[in-house]
Amino acid sequence: MSAAKAVISVHFGQAGIQVGQSLWELYAEEHGLGRLGVEKKKQQKHELREVFFDENCDGRFHPRLLYIDLEPSVIDFVQSVSNYNPTSLVIGQEDAANNYARGYHCTPKWFTELCDDGIRHWMERSDGIQGMMFAHSLCGGTGGGFASMYIKRLQDFFPNVMKFGFQLYPSPQISSTVVEPFNALSAINQLSDTIDVAAILDNESVIKINQRLFPTETITHRYMNAVISQFIGGVTSPLRFDGKLNVDIREFQTNLVPFSRLHYMVIGHAPWFSACVQRPDNTSIRTITSDTFNHDGWSVTCNPEYGKYIASSLNYRGIIPGHAINTALAGVRKRFDVEFVDWSPTGFKIGIHSEPPKIPAGCKIEIGSQSCTMLANHTALRYVYRRIAHRFDSMFAKQAFLHWYQGCGMENDEFIEAREYLMQLDGDYWDAQKVSISDDEED
Repeated sequence: MSAAKAVISVHFGQAGIQVGQSLWELYAEEHGLGRLGVEKKKQQKHELREVFFDENCDGRFHPRLLYIDLEPSVIDFVQSVSNYNPTSLVIGQEDAANNYARGYHCTPKWFTELCDDGIRHWMERSDGIQGMMFAHSLCGGTGGGFASMYIKRLQDFFPNVMKFGFQLYPSPQISSTVVEPFNALSAINQLSDTIDVAAILDNESVIKINQRLFPTETITHRYMNAVISQFIGGVTSPLRFDGKLNVDIREFQTNLVPFSRLHYMVIGHAPWFSACVQRPDNTSIRTITSDTFNHDGWSVTCNPEYGKYIASSLNYRGIIPGHAINTALAGVRKRFDVEFVDWSPTGFKIGIHSEPPKIPAGCKIEIGSQSCTMLANHTALRYVYRRIAHRFDSMFAKQAFLHWYQGCGMENDEFIEAREYLMQLDGDYWDAQKVSISDDEED
């Protein structure tokens, strides 16, 4: 394993850090590490443990990550139940109060410099970095505002380092704060030129998956974060385990982003099991592959029938013969709701590795010996941005709540610019869907 393959993970705000806590429990379980970073089993040849973990001189493995929050309560709790390198924790003294402008414009310089020190620490611990991964909600002040500012800063310092974001978007029916549309719209605009690939997650989709798995239980954040960690763990598995058809972080961008603006992705995963719901008898590769394309198991609320696939990456885990995947994909191509744009008919990038999926102790989600995770660029995502724009327009027309943003140095022109970006994004997806190759051009 070359140190040049290292990935730095950065989690911003309450949502990003809580997702990170669940995600790194999953990583530790899959790589045979205990809570204190001690090996529970020897590293296998196919494991690329050092991509996300750093081994100290005492033989302990620490996550190569930063937890960043403008207020201390969440990180203090995480530190009380987990063992992280103190360099990985960047704690402020006053939160951003769900205000994008407060996180973006009013963060003290000393806090930003602490974040720089954390990034510098992990850079110095590696001969090279292949990429950075970010997990944060766009709906709040820290995850939306400060994260947008700091990722832009990282782009200035490290323009050639691949940047991959797992971003929590506001949900159509579920909202934790009134001003989510202002925060999300501003963050999407600011991150448009600094993130190379952005995987979208929303709480409504995650809750619906949990309701199917646990119909009689109250869905808590721990349930939701367990589902999100399965999404992210499936996407990152090709980076953490060697396989017959492997994928590195740069290949996601190469295969899934046809135009720089259209870098937003949906994640699909299958199978989903729980002890509360009887497992289906048929869990063949064909069934798993087909279920991955069913939008009720996606990370975001959108209907594939309203658009077309531009490209997709399918990452399989477990002992899976190649011919079974070819047969499964042939069946997928015949589905009416799986349609690729005319100018990108191939559509599939495949990754295979034999390491089966696992779950951390205490997680009620159950798994099989095989799984498939899809990362797809789909034109139906334009409806996600239409929903955000519609909610924004309703409040912006009344100038509601804007004085809180103006008081932190944000001008109305910034909102108007962000709104225009969503219009352009909607148009770009529509153009990508409707463009066809003429017979003359094929000749």
